[in-house]
Amino acid sequence: MIKDLPHGYRFLRRFVRFWINRFFSRIEIHGARNIPDGAAIFAMNHPNNLIDSLIISYAIERKIHYLATSQMFRNKLLALFLHNAGVIPVYRKQDDPAHSEKNVATFQACYDVLNAQGTIGIYPEGTTHSEPRVKEIKTGAARIALETELQYSAGVKIVPVGLNFSARKSFRGDVLVNIGAPIDTAFYMTHYRNDPVGAVDQLTSDLQDAMEKEVLHIDAPELDQLVKDIEEIYKGELIRDLIEIGHKPGEVNSFRLSQKLVEGIHFFNKREPARLLKIQEDVRNYNNRLRKAHLQDRLLREIDHRPGPVLMRILLLLTGFPLALWGGVNHFLPYKLTRLISRKFAKKETDYATTRILSGILLYSIFYAVQIYWVLQRFGMIAGLVYGGTLPVSGAFAYYYSDRFKASMGNLQLYRLMLTRSQLLNQLKQKREQLIAGMDRAKDDYLNQ
Repeated sequence: MIKDLPHGYRFLRRFVRFWINRFFSRIEIHGARNIPDGAAIFAMNHPNNLIDSLIISYAIERKIHYLATSQMFRNKLLALFLHNAGVIPVYRKQDDPAHSEKNVATFQACYDVLNAQGTIGIYPEGTTHSEPRVKEIKTGAARIALETELQYSAGVKIVPVGLNFSARKSFRGDVLVNIGAPIDTAFYMTHYRNDPVGAVDQLTSDLQDAMEKEVLHIDAPELDQLVKDIEEIYKGELIRDLIEIGHKPGEVNSFRLSQKLVEGIHFFNKREPARLLKIQEDVRNYNNRLRKAHLQDRLLREIDHRPGPVLMRILLLLTGFPLALWGGVNHFLPYKLTRLISRKFAKKETDYATTRILSGILLYSIFYAVQIYWVLQRFGMIAGLVYGGTLPVSGAFAYYYSDRFKASMGNLQLYRLMLTRSQLLNQLKQKREQLIAGMDRAKDDYLNQ
């Protein structure tokens, strides 16, 4: 499908992919087979502002006409870019009550795109937010799909898409894009002709359920931290259990496993809240003891009494230090500046990554250009080209090296405790084993209900 994209959009998509790959460590796309060839509405959750649209354009090889608030069109330069990218403005009452009648033209623009077998991108929640759940969605996606089908019989499909960020604000985090099975609008048409409001509500409810299946949806906000903690402690144990009974590592769906954990937590929250509260308290005490010892759970999980691996890690760190230093020196200023700008100007948590990647595109481009030009002037063309080629490689390696260095420092702390405070370490290991045993019992009770 990429070959069918307009040249301008194809260039823009390549530009976006280049910078997205710099900002995120890994982007996994599941369910690409669910992308229809014809008229489609992609309905996504919205955890990360503008970044979400960039990720979707990265993952889906079709030109998507996004619906965006009219506020984004107030800047003339940005409006020109958005119009050329095929973005359709939506006039929300809370933004500009005087122009809400313009949404008639907005809906007609959507009908025209879908009738031409194009695609629409919409965020049915109506707002961007940082919570690990799909909020109650609006009826817009259902209304557009059903009315298009009524007027044009375009064969519209609504595709639920889940965006899952390992850490929305962190540079070099991971992203999982889940593309769910399409919902066929034709199935609702008889209902829509007889009862438009009822059909819109039914399709909206079905879309809500479909979207929740593609994200890690946690019903109760007070359970958010508990889910994170149990994932950290117990998910690795579950993966190892699956591998031991014959599953290959590549066959284990980590995301679906997380969803099963959340389902179990929801079950005990409703049926046995006292039991879940006890687990929550035990996990909190365990994590507090880890923090006091300056340890992480993964270190206890991977204890190795042999010094060989540690010595090998130290040797590798020493070997890679020159390249990491080169990358760090050349990228220190733009890295720090983008971080400072994001912290200062991002008004909401969901704006942070967008601010950082946009400021990064600008600042890294400027710094690269200035640095390469200076080397060209001082040392000639060949030196400038070689120097320019080292910048992106050394920058990526410097960040990777920083992560490895921090991990190695954690390992050294673990081995220091093994030598000087073995009793404390044994107590922590025993506490962890008790937690795992309690979670195993809860898992068995949940599966045997």
